[in-house]
Amino acid sequence: MAELDELDEMLSFDWLGCNTQHVVSVAPGAYVLCISNVTSTAMNISSSSNGYGDYSDFLLGNGLARTPPMGITSIADQNNVWGRFSGPGKWNDPDMLEVGNGGMSLEEYRAHFSIWALMKAPLLIGCDVQSASRETLRILGNKEVIDVNQDSLGVQGRKVRSISGLEIWAGPLSKRRVVVLLWNRSNSRTPISVRWREVGLAPSISVTVRDLWTFEDVKHKIRINTRGGFCSKHEKKPEEKLILKGVSGAVSPGELLAILGPSGSGKTTLLKALGGHVIDRNNTTGKITYNGKPFSATMNRKTGFVAQTNVFYPHLTVTETLVFTALLLLPDSLTKQEKILYAEAVMDQLGLTRCKNTIVGGQFIRGISGGEKKRLSIGQELLINPSLLFLDEPTSGLDSTIAKQIVLSLWRLAKGGRTILMTIHQPSSSIFYMFNKLLLLSEGSSLYFGNREDVMNYFSNIGFVPPSVAMNPSDFILDLANGVLPGDSKQDRKAVVQTLVSAYQEHSLSEKLLIVHQEMENHYDHIVTGNNKWSTTWWQEFSVLLKRGLKARRHESFSRLKILQVLAVSFITGLIWWQSSTSNLQDQVGLLFFYNRFGGFLPLFQAIFTFPRERLMLEKERSSGMYRLSSYFMARTTADLPMELALPIVFVTVTYWMGGLKPTSVNFFQTLSIVLYTALVAQSLGLAIGAVVMKQRIATAIGSDIMLTFLLTGGFLVQDVPGFISWIKYLSLTHYSYKLLLISQYKPDEIYVCDSNNNVTCLVGEYPRIKFVGLHQQFLCVFALALMLIGFRLVAYIALMRVGVTHQIHRQTTH
Repeated sequence: MAELDELDEMLSFDWLGCNTQHVVSVAPGAYVLCISNVTSTAMNISSSSNGYGDYSDFLLGNGLARTPPMGITSIADQNNVWGRFSGPGKWNDPDMLEVGNGGMSLEEYRAHFSIWALMKAPLLIGCDVQSASRETLRILGNKEVIDVNQDSLGVQGRKVRSISGLEIWAGPLSKRRVVVLLWNRSNSRTPISVRWREVGLAPSISVTVRDLWTFEDVKHKIRINTRGGFCSKHEKKPEEKLILKGVSGAVSPGELLAILGPSGSGKTTLLKALGGHVIDRNNTTGKITYNGKPFSATMNRKTGFVAQTNVFYPHLTVTETLVFTALLLLPDSLTKQEKILYAEAVMDQLGLTRCKNTIVGGQFIRGISGGEKKRLSIGQELLINPSLLFLDEPTSGLDSTIAKQIVLSLWRLAKGGRTILMTIHQPSSSIFYMFNKLLLLSEGSSLYFGNREDVMNYFSNIGFVPPSVAMNPSDFILDLANGVLPGDSKQDRKAVVQTLVSAYQEHSLSEKLLIVHQEMENHYDHIVTGNNKWSTTWWQEFSVLLKRGLKARRHESFSRLKILQVLAVSFITGLIWWQSSTSNLQDQVGLLFFYNRFGGFLPLFQAIFTFPRERLMLEKERSSGMYRLSSYFMARTTADLPMELALPIVFVTVTYWMGGLKPTSVNFFQTLSIVLYTALVAQSLGLAIGAVVMKQRIATAIGSDIMLTFLLTGGFLVQDVPGFISWIKYLSLTHYSYKLLLISQYKPDEIYVCDSNNNVTCLVGEYPRIKFVGLHQQFLCVFALALMLIGFRLVAYIALMRVGVTHQIHRQTTH
């Protein structure tokens, strides 16, 4: 005891190596002497014994606890037995931590550290911290775990259930919380479920499980195709560029994390990687977990992702936009009225009530403001009640006042228990102080991750002191991320950034890692694991999408200008072909061919733009799992039919009777049916071209070339087509529809005046332009057009399957 005064905190008696009888006979006196001398020093010294407790209960519960000399798992089992003796002022000491000493994986180190924390054991580091790896230091510096260990209640967690190697450990914490450890000691990957009663909670109370979401060493790379030069024949191999370089961090419910950095630093790439919205997941490596589980499609059902670009139907009102989204996303367990009420509640929550009946608007259509559009985007994601919300630069393009309102709305959502991550380019000081956590990036590397209030002290401590003048903290740290030092420093910017990266890697002890316990508080949005079913039935999806499609196109479909345009073209055409007769067979045949062109060209070029214009919307809604692709495809193409069919009906109805074609209702309806049939096939071709190409200019060029080829080989303009290219007419919808139109008006043995001067008559079937096409094989033409209609639409559907397919997710909502 002579050297007792030199001790600072801990005095440990180790009985290892002693035989049982010696320990039993000597230990009582040694312990009494130890306690007497410790008391006489008037120092706050902790005393621990090792091994004696295996043989006697002497003095247990009177200020001493013990350490068993065993392996880690055995130590945990022994300390579980002795947990009743621990409490404030005394604890079971399971010996020093083995984290970083080798022989275990990182997952095992984390489990080891979490077990010691739950047992309220002294966290004595057993490795050389000076040579410890970055991963080891992260584990040992995990404040989340340490807070559990140092909880003021001081009660050791104990085993509450063990079945076939699947164990649940739990212990009470202060502030009515409980820490739970799920320990799989079996040899298989088996899920573990927890009943509240097992961990000391009444099953009838409202329980909140705190989700801890974390990402570790996330990396993302892209391929860059390079060419030797403008005229070079040699193409270099694609180069790989690392966009994210091992970014790590964590964020919890109730927190708003801001990802900052210069342009090109990887902010959006990181956000998309975390939210599962990267184009090629194979290029992303690292560990992304949500509540201790891999971040997957199942977890993504409770997440919302708001892209930087607002994507809406411009002619829908705010209410219609949210209500249609609610009808598609919310489950069948809610009635239609309940879904509408929920959409209205989200509107009220985001301050959109005053503009609820205003159309959203677009580039050339006046509507709601930019800030209201951004809140509307957020509202669409809030409809699924997400516990995790991603936002890509939600303040981009907004003035400072509107930007502050947007972030204030996000701050309030976070305070309501959600986890929110957002990228932001240049926040104002008032916005900056709303953030709970910051992640600062530069060239894909982390420069800082931690609490917002600690960021300035961190950079000061590593030698980057901010200027004495008052300034926005975000300006200072973003200057550093760009390699710009305060003052007129002439240091190399890349060197400054590399120094910051190295400093962060060496001092990043404040990063939180996911631990194996779940913290429970009073108000909690419990985790629901659900199935892969869609929120609504296929027919309900189709019905809602059809209504939405009709409303979205109501202004462009039957506008006064378009109606006047069709009527004008119809009357002009009717006047040009006014009361033509079979004596002017060439003119009548020309009118029928014009019907063919009108029924083909207009629907095709309207349909070509359908999917390219809606690509962003389709990607957004497919990534949200809002509906099945089949229901969207059927509804979208059906919504176009009123416009695609109404215009030909008007045109044919006006010009048929003015043009002098056969004045019978049978011939009229045959002709009208063929024109509408042609319009449907042409629409199908346009949908296929647009879906495959997805670029309006290229699709238009391709469509023009195809229709021009069909026009020239259709049989009206050119009859003597060279043999090596004449086969194209059998692929032409123009050929088959033109032939059907001729068959509807003429019979082969019908007579017409072929020479009016000499009153010579001829057979219609011998007229050169009719003879070249023929007046037979009517059913073959119908069948060929049917194959085209189905085939083109099938091509369009298959092409759409690749849109957003890398991150298509079924969503589930919790209310």
